[in-house]
Amino acid sequence: MPDANTFLEQWEQCSTAAELRALLDAHQQAITTEAMQEMKKRASRVKERAGLACALLLVDSMCYAAELSQKPLHKALALMTQGNAARWQGHHREAIGLYDEARDMALIAGSELEAARSQVGKIFALGVITEYEEAIRVGETARPVLLAHAQTEAAIGLDVNLGPIHWRLGHYEQALEVYNRGLALLAQVVAQTNQIPPRTARLLQASLMHNSALVLAEQNRYREALEKDNAALQIQRELGNTIEVAKHQESIAFYNLHLGQYNKALRLLDEAREVFVANNEKDYILFCDLYIIQCHNALNRFDLVAERSREVLNYLWIDGREATFEAGRVHHHLGVALTKLGHPIDALASFEQCRRIFAAITTATIAANPLLDQAELHFGQQEYAEAERLCQQAAAIFQEKGVLADGARCAILLSKVRLAQKDYAAAEILAKQAELDGQTAHTPLIVYQALLVQADIAEQQGQMVRALELYRAGLEAVEEMRGRVAAEGRASFVEDKEIAFQGAVALSLEAQSWSEALELVERGKSRSLVELLAGELDIRVRVRDENDRETVVELEQYRAQRNELISQLANWNSNLFLNTRDAPLLEASPESARGKLVEQVRDYERRIRALVEKLQVRNAAYAEDLALQPPSAKIDVSCLDADTVLVEYYICRGEVLAFIVSSKQSEVQAVRSLATERGLNQLLSFLRINLAGVTRTLAEPISAISKAERIKSANNNARGLLQKLYRQLIAPLSEHLAGYRKLIIVPHGLLHYLPFHALLNEKNNQYLLQEWEEVSYLPSGSLLSFCHKRGQRPEIERGRGALVMGNSSNQSLPHCPEEARRVAGMLDEARLYLEEAATPAQFVSDASQCRVIHLATHGKFRQDDPLFSSLLLHGGELTAQDLFNCELKASLVTFSACETGLGKLGGGDELLGLSRACLYAGASSLVMSLWQVEDESVARLMQNFYAALLKGQRKGAALREAQLELLQDELHRHPFFWAPFTLIGHSGLL
Repeated sequence: MPDANTFLEQWEQCSTAAELRALLDAHQQAITTEAMQEMKKRASRVKERAGLACALLLVDSMCYAAELSQKPLHKALALMTQGNAARWQGHHREAIGLYDEARDMALIAGSELEAARSQVGKIFALGVITEYEEAIRVGETARPVLLAHAQTEAAIGLDVNLGPIHWRLGHYEQALEVYNRGLALLAQVVAQTNQIPPRTARLLQASLMHNSALVLAEQNRYREALEKDNAALQIQRELGNTIEVAKHQESIAFYNLHLGQYNKALRLLDEAREVFVANNEKDYILFCDLYIIQCHNALNRFDLVAERSREVLNYLWIDGREATFEAGRVHHHLGVALTKLGHPIDALASFEQCRRIFAAITTATIAANPLLDQAELHFGQQEYAEAERLCQQAAAIFQEKGVLADGARCAILLSKVRLAQKDYAAAEILAKQAELDGQTAHTPLIVYQALLVQADIAEQQGQMVRALELYRAGLEAVEEMRGRVAAEGRASFVEDKEIAFQGAVALSLEAQSWSEALELVERGKSRSLVELLAGELDIRVRVRDENDRETVVELEQYRAQRNELISQLANWNSNLFLNTRDAPLLEASPESARGKLVEQVRDYERRIRALVEKLQVRNAAYAEDLALQPPSAKIDVSCLDADTVLVEYYICRGEVLAFIVSSKQSEVQAVRSLATERGLNQLLSFLRINLAGVTRTLAEPISAISKAERIKSANNNARGLLQKLYRQLIAPLSEHLAGYRKLIIVPHGLLHYLPFHALLNEKNNQYLLQEWEEVSYLPSGSLLSFCHKRGQRPEIERGRGALVMGNSSNQSLPHCPEEARRVAGMLDEARLYLEEAATPAQFVSDASQCRVIHLATHGKFRQDDPLFSSLLLHGGELTAQDLFNCELKASLVTFSACETGLGKLGGGDELLGLSRACLYAGASSLVMSLWQVEDESVARLMQNFYAALLKGQRKGAALREAQLELLQDELHRHPFFWAPFTLIGHSGLL
C-alpha cells in the first residue's frame, strides 16, 4: 500500500471518475480521517488551479470513498465538500442543506469540531440568499468551538465569510472589527506557531484584506480600499491564484469607477469576467455585470444599461434570486438609466422595487441610494417638497453610517432645492460642504457637480467673475474625468456636462471676452476626434498582442456574416430604391422572412459593437495611467489665407451666435443674438420636410410634367426658407465678412445639418455659393490645422493614383457605374472597380495607397448606431467602423451617395458617422452629402467637379463650379439637386 502522501498525489492526478474509483477500490485502507480531511482541502485547491470540472470529479470520488469506509465522520467530510461544490456552482440553498447534513453526521460521529467546521461555508451561502441574521448566529456559535479546538485556520476562514454579512446589513464598523480580529489572530498564530502553512496564511491574509477593502469602499473610502486590495491582489498573483486575482480585479475596478478611472474599471472588469466565465463562477460573473452596468451609467450609456439590466434581472428570476441584494442593485441602476432616458414612471417603479428588496433584507445604507435617486427624479419634475423629504431620509442614513461621498450627493440635491427656493446662503453652504466631502473622498464627479451648483448660485446673485471661475474649475474636473475614458466613450460621457461649457461661454460673452469664449467653445467641440489626432492615438481594431487575437478573429467572422446578410437584403430591396442613392435596412415584421434577416443583422451588430468596445477599452492605456497634455483649443489662424475667413457658430442657452476668425484680425469677433435655437429648429424642420417632399415626388409614378410642377412649387417654398435662414445667420455678419473670398463654416448642434452654401440672399437673389469663391466646412475650428497640414503633405507622404468604385445594386442605380467609369477615365493611375468587383475587402486593400477615393453607390446614415452608417458595395457594406480601421493618405475622399455627411450628435458636439471616421483615418478633405440624392443629377455633378479639379482649380472652387452648373438647369434648380454635397476639411489644391 502506498504511503499517505503518495496515495493523495495519485488521487489528485486521476483524470476520470473510473480511474478515481479504481484507485479507491484498490487502496481502501488508505481512506483514513486524515486522508479525507486532506482530500477536502485538495479539492478546493484543484478548483482554483485547474477549474471546476476537475474539482467536481474529486468531490464525487470523496463521496465514493465515504461509501467504501462507511464511517459517519468520512460521510460528514464528503457532505461538506459537496456543499462547497454546490456553492461553487451558485446552488446556495442546496449547499446549505448539505452543510447541515454534514453537521448532523459529524455530531453522530461525536465530532463537535467537524460539526462547527461544516458551518463556515454555510455562512457564505446564507449571505447570498440574504438570510443575514441566521448567518451571524451560525458564525458566532461556531467560532468559539473552533478556537477551543485550536482550529485557528477555520476560525479565520469563518471571519472571512462573516464580515460580508455585517457589511450587507450596513454594520460597517462591525464588519471591520470581524476582519481585524481575523487578521490579528492570523498574525498571532503565524508569529507563535507553525499551525497554519505559510501559503494558507497568506491566502487568509489576502481574503481578509480584500474584504476589509470592500467595507471601506462601502463607506466611500475608495483610496484606502484601493491600497488594501492592491496589496491583497499582489499576494494572490504571487501564489498563482488566477480566480482570486480576478476577484480582486473586480473589486479594484469598482473603486476605480468611483475615483473617476472609468477605462481602467472597464478593462479590469472585462479581464476578470473572462476568467469567471472560463471557470463557471456564476456569482462573480453577476458581480462583474453589476459593476459594468454601473460604469455605463456613469458614462451616460443609458440604453445599454437598460438592455443589460433587463438581461441580468431575467437571469436572476430564472435562478430564483429576484429578491436578493444583487437584484436590488440592478433595479437601482435600471431606475437611474430610465430616469435619464425620460421614463419617470418606469424609473419610479424600479426604485420602488429596489427599495422593497433592500427593506426586506434590512440593508439600510444601500436602500438610501435608490431613495436619493428617487429624490433627484422628483427634483427634475420640480416636485421640490417630495425631493427634499426623500433626500433628507437618505442623508440621515448616510450621516449615521459616515458615508461621505453619498452624503455629499444629498448635500448637492438639497443645495439645488434651496437654490430653487432662492435661499442662496443655505444653498451655498451645502454646495461648499459637498465639494469638500467630494475632494476628501476623491470622487471627481461629485466635486464637479458641487462646483456647478456653486457657479449657478453665484450667477443668480450677479457674482459673474466668481461664477466664471467656478464654471472653469468644473470644466477642469470634467476634462480630467474625460481623459480617463476610452476615446470612443468620451462623447457619451460629456453629454450631460454641456451645461458647464455653456455657462462658462455665456459669462465670457457677457464680459465681451470673445477670444476666451471661443476657446471655451472649442474645448467642448469634437474634442474626442481632436484628442485622437493630436495624441496620434491608435484605436484601430487589430491584434496588438496574443490576448487580442481570438477577439479580433471572432470580430472578423461576425463582420463577414453580417455582410452576407446585408447582401441578401440588398438584393431583396434593390427594386425599392427608386433612383435615390439611399440603402435602408428595411424594417419588417419579425415574422416575415425579411424581418428575420433584419433581426439577424441587428444581432450581429450587437456582437460586433461589444467586441469593438472590448478591444478599445483593453488597448486604451492612454486613458489610464498616462497623463496626456490636452491639445490646444485655439484655432491656428496661420492656416488661413489672407482672403479666407472662418465663421464658427455656437448655440448657447438657446441663443445662436457666431465667432469670426481670420489672419487679418488680431482679435476674434463675435456677433450675438442671430436667432433662437427654437426658431432655428423650426425653420430647419420645414426645410427637411421640403427636401423629403422632393424625394417622394421623384419616387411617385406620375408624369414628368407633374413632377416638374411639384418640384418648382417646392423650390419656391425652399427659397423662402433659405432667405429667412440667410437673414438670420449670414446677413448680421456682413460687415465682418467684407473683403474675403473664401468662407469656412464651423457649425454647431443642429446647424451641422444645414447647407449654408444654399442660403439665399434676397437682396441680390444669390445663393451664398454664388457670393463666395469657396464655401467649405469643419466639424471644429481646432481641426483646421490638422486638415491644413494634411493638405500640404510632402510628395513622399501622399497617396498615388485613384480608387474609384461604382455599384448599381442590381441596376437600381444605373448611373453609378457610368459615373465611376467617367471619373476613373479622368484621373491618372485610377483603379476602377465596378459591380461585383467593388467589394469592401477591395476598398480596404487599395484605399491606403491612393490620393483620390471616389465611391458611387447606395449610402445610409444610421441615427441609431452611427458606426454602422455605410456605403453599400458588392458583398456587404463599408461602414464607418471599417473606415476607422483604415489608414488613408487621400487628399480627397468623395462618397457619392445619400446622407454620407450626416452624423449623430454626441456629447461635446461630436458628429459621429462616416465623415468623422474618414478624418480620423487620415483624409485631408471629404465631399459628402446631407440628404438623399438623385442618381442622374449626382452623376452629372461629379463629372463636372472632377473636370474642374483637373483644370487646376482648388477643391472648394471645383465643387462650387459643378454645383453652379447644375443650378443653371431649370430642372435642377431646387437645392435638393445641387446643394446636398459639402466639402469638409482642406479646400485647397488636389
